[in-house]
Parts: sequence; structure tokens; C-alpha cells
Amino acid sequence: MEIVKKRNLCFDCLGNHRISECRSKNTCRTCKRKHHTSLCHESSSQNSQSQNITSNTENGTPIMHTSAKQENFTVFLKTAIAPIWLHNQCADAHILFDEGAQRSFITKEIADKLNVKPDRQETLNISAFGYSDKNVRHMNKATVYLEADSGEKIPLQVLIVPTIAAPIQINRRYISQQLHYFKKLKLAHPLSEDNSFEIFVTHWSRPLLGCHQG
Repeated sequence: MEIVKKRNLCFDCLGNHRISECRSKNTCRTCKRKHHTSLCHESSSQNSQSQNITSNTENGTPIMHTSAKQENFTVFLKTAIAPIWLHNQCADAHILFDEGAQRSFITKEIADKLNVKPDRQETLNISAFGYSDKNVRHMNKATVYLEADSGEKIPLQVLIVPTIAAPIQINRRYISQQLHYFKKLKLAHPLSEDNSFEIFVTHWSRPLLGCHQG
């Protein structure tokens, strides 16, 4: 609400105009009044009590969303597309910024494209989500370079793994209809005609590319 007031945005569609000039026919999903659902006081109080994180599978493709009162709200992961370098080799990669992780990873596919030669190994104790059993894995480790928008090449120490995650589905219809204001932003992960994308690199530290979209 503070941001909307400060930027003089529309209380209904969050566009750059007054609500009296808004042509949107949408109403609040919670109280059905003429304002955006995210600005509703009733929605805030209800979500704080009933919201929970779930995962859903549609057509075999994982989708992450939050669920509250049987309504699905899409959550965008913090992803980007950026060049990964090693010497004179370069490959564009889909990157997931995972601030809860303790290591950075790269898939063997990208490592092979860059002709990565591991220079050491690291031993990890790995347990699957929801399980207490631990498996010992010996993983190859190497250093690659992430190119930021400024052209700076940032070194990343990565562990090489066969795969990071199943392909992530892109809800382009939701983005075009509900998040139309994204069209004016430069996204770290630009939209494309693809219905899904595969994560090739995960990076555990704070975002480096100024991501606007997860």
C-alpha cells in the first residue's frame, strides 16, 4: 500500500493512472471490492493464518505455488539467463539463485560444453527432503565464471552434477494476463515461447544480476 501511494499507482490494476481512469473490470478476490487483492486488509489477515507452501504436478512437470483457501497463487522462482565462461568457451545457462543453499552447482551438460576439467573433489552428506538417511557423495569441483550485465566475470566454485531439477513450467498465460506490467521491465529471465526450461546452474549467494523475476 505504501508503494502504491508513493508512486501514485492505480489501486485496482497497479498501473500508472488513477483508479477513476482504470478500465480493468477485476475486483478483489477476497472482498470483491474495487482494489487489488494484494492491497486487501482481509486478505492479509486470512493469508497469514491459512497460507501454506505446496507443490503440484501438472503433466509430469513440477510447479511451485502457494495455496490459500483453495486458490492457487503462482510464485516465481528467482531465475536468470546469463553466459557462463571458462577460458574462451561460453554457454548461456538458466540459473537459479538459491539463497538457502550452501553450494553452487552446474550440470554435466554445461560443464562438457565448456570443457570443464575438475581440479578437486568434495565429499557431501546428502539427504532427500523429508528423509533423515544420508548418502555420501564424492563430487568433482571446478571454477567457472558468470558474466553479469556489466560485463564483469564473477568466479563461481561449482560442484558438477548430472542434473539439478526437473524442467520448470512457464505459465505465460498468467504472466500476460495478470502481470502485464512486466512488459516494461528488463527481466533477468526474459520470457520466451518455450513452455518450460531446465536449470543448468544454481548459485547459493545473493543475486548478482539484479533479478526482477523469479
